[in-house]
Amino acid sequence: MKRTMNWLLSGILFSGIAGLVGCGETKEAYNCAVICETYGDCADELNVDVDVTACTSECETEADESENFKNDAEACQDCIDQDASCTENIPCVDECAGVVPGIAG
Repeated sequence: MKRTMNWLLSGILFSGIAGLVGCGETKEAYNCAVICETYGDCADELNVDVDVTACTSECETEADESENFKNDAEACQDCIDQDASCTENIPCVDECAGVVPGIAG
């Protein structure tokens, strides 16, 4: 009986630790909302229309469907993280073309 109880407690403990350590959805290296909000903010300054909500939704849908899109979104996010200034133009146009609707590189 004691041995069964030890096995049961060990199983519960292992399951709890596994759940905390990495048995969940993976965190992506990009964030569609951040990408689209950055473009929305810059677009406002440059009088260009970017629908941030639609952009975010489309980005997330595409990322769920395409590994290539995920790679493109990651490159876009990396560029934005390095230089998100939009003083004269929208940043990272080449890196974000195809990730943000309406942006062509």
